[in-house]
Amino acid sequence: MTALIKEIPQTILAQSNIAPVSRSSYTLSHLVTVFRFYGWLAPLTILKTLLRYSRRPDAAKKWGVSRLVSTALARVYATTTFKWSLQPPATVGERRAVPGTYLSTDLKAHHVDVKKAGDEYYTGECARARRFIQPASTVPCFWIYNGDTAFSLDNIENEKVILFLHGGGYISEHPLSLPSGAYAARATRSKCLAVHYRLSDGINAHPAPLQDCVSAYVYLTKTLGVRGENIAICGDSAGANAANALLFHLLHLRKEGVAIDTPRFVSLVSPWSDMTSTFPAISQNRDCDVLPPFSSQSELVRSHLKYATESIANVYNSPALYPSDAFSGWRDVAVKVHVQVGQAEILRDEGAALAKALKSAGVDTRFSMVEGEVHDAVNIDPAAHLAKADFLAGLEWGLS
Repeated sequence: MTALIKEIPQTILAQSNIAPVSRSSYTLSHLVTVFRFYGWLAPLTILKTLLRYSRRPDAAKKWGVSRLVSTALARVYATTTFKWSLQPPATVGERRAVPGTYLSTDLKAHHVDVKKAGDEYYTGECARARRFIQPASTVPCFWIYNGDTAFSLDNIENEKVILFLHGGGYISEHPLSLPSGAYAARATRSKCLAVHYRLSDGINAHPAPLQDCVSAYVYLTKTLGVRGENIAICGDSAGANAANALLFHLLHLRKEGVAIDTPRFVSLVSPWSDMTSTFPAISQNRDCDVLPPFSSQSELVRSHLKYATESIANVYNSPALYPSDAFSGWRDVAVKVHVQVGQAEILRDEGAALAKALKSAGVDTRFSMVEGEVHDAVNIDPAAHLAKADFLAGLEWGLS
């Protein structure tokens, strides 16, 4: 670990001076970058992609011109637009709002404010940067449920429940703006609690998302009485990073003598599991993924670890760097894990390394690499039928 940490670019480890942006500045920046993208970057990207088509990366060898161009445009757009800069800080009221969703007509969403749990649940990594980050008194969450029945939590303690943690680099998205939570609720006909954890916005940062996920988990197990054996945690990208951190924290609490159940199953889709960005796919797949290159990844790290740069390579943020013995606690609580990555994504190798460490530790683990797919295909590509089918099959296996 020491040798590896020495190789981390010092720009990542430097204390971040990232500050909140105003809504007017954010809107103006968005407009400027959109004009810049469509007026200049998009035509240039199309031309460069066509000229390099014969030299496309191995993971994209089976792609046609249309797929390669659309992926390149998505990558450049993500790199240059507002989705990869901090959003203005949102109030609790704004976080309660329901955006356009993937719920369709068969599913509904029910808002609930989850209250802060007792102080004993926020020790360890949750207490990192205590001077700047405290557990939120209220965490907005949304129950996703089948719309053919009235919403009710009666007998919830005997039902199987999905805890959904959304991706977005810890700086964007809404728990109802990505479809995998809806996919899971629809396929299993189980209730899904989607957590609207605090995003990195120049005010909040790590460990705020972890604290909010802990609040939601304690709400499920202590307030509602759902047994751990009936809980599946699903996360994609940064949400998968949060799912990993949540399980490590639950194991920490148990070591401290706090009585708390652990989940039956954890689904990690395209898990962000190395914030040092040291695995080969970061560079090998930079021309065939939708995610921005390393420079933008480091910006996400700086915003997420604004108050806790020392946590960059710990098991909460970079579990793929650790040997199998770090995951012995996962084995001891008999949790089942499904890890899915896309062959063409820049986070492919770290996801594979995480799955390998879990398997070596004796954790019941399924690993899937979806051929030719990009990062988080389940959520960003409606045509990624194989990735979606694999995600749902993993969920069925995990809850069986």
